Amino acid sequence: MKTLLGLFGPPRAGKNTVINIINQITGNQWESLSISAQIKKYAHQIVRHEFKDEEKDTPQAILGGKTPRDLYIYIGQLDEFRNDLWTSPIADWVYNVDHPKFVIESVGKQHQFNTLLARKPCPRIVLCEVHQEGRVYDSRGPIQDDRPIFRIENPATVGADLSHLVPQVERLLEWVEQQDPR
Repeated sequence: MKTLLGLFGPPRAGKNTVINIINQITGNQWESLSISAQIKKYAHQIVRHEFKDEEKDTPQAILGGKTPRDLYIYIGQLDEFRNDLWTSPIADWVYNVDHPKFVIESVGKQHQFNTLLARKPCPRIVLCEVHQEGRVYDSRGPIQDDRPIFRIENPATVGADLSHLVPQVERLLEWVEQQDPR
């Protein structure tokens, strides 16, 4: 049975960092997909400009004084992006790639979750919230499901040493293996 680990949490909480640590620990045994990378690619096509990572929190004239991150968040919330450019391709990827383990950054919306559940056979789906101190975020997001959620606490700020996350990610991987397939 395929396993899908869905990460969710607010922007900059460390979801992609957790994915990188998972792949370091397991020697890239998990297929990973970053939703934010898809959103950035789409945003760059819209404005015909590619922003560097170090610019994502800097107001840009081309965006009317908004930051690239503001644009990314806005695009990620558009219905047409969520349904056509995100949800269906993710489900297709999980079901068509011959690999047993997948990790997806930003699985936190009910429609995303329902699309994955609707496919048969449904993979074992486990959820992990990545939380950063000082950020307010609904721990279940809008997902209405009774699955247990593993929580990773990331007290670090951007650019800090994140080695403290390794033991939490190791516990996450152990926890994933213990979850009931449903």
